[in-house]
Amino acid sequence: VQRPVAAADAPAVVATFLSPAAPNPARSAIRVRYALQRGGEATLYVVDVLGRHVAVLARGAQTPGDAEVRFDTHGLPPGRYTLVLEHDGERLTQPLTIVR
Repeated sequence: VQRPVAAADAPAVVATFLSPAAPNPARSAIRVRYALQRGGEATLYVVDVLGRHVAVLARGAQTPGDAEVRFDTHGLPPGRYTLVLEHDGERLTQPLTIVR
């Protein structure tokens, strides 16, 4: 689990959001950007097509604003996955494809 990197002097976030992973499809590492409207507990994780949690990218108390996490996909086999951000009762998702 990595500590997300907050953007310095970022403007106020008007809504919680999860951006698509970049690059996607991914061969190795990806960058995931997201923003929290309010601070609090948040979890960013990856699930496979069967709904199994296969990786946790960020978890714990976080401040409001923009954040970015890098994730090395080498531990996962090629296939389709879903990025999930859970925060303050919301569950946001983005598709992720891993290729080799």
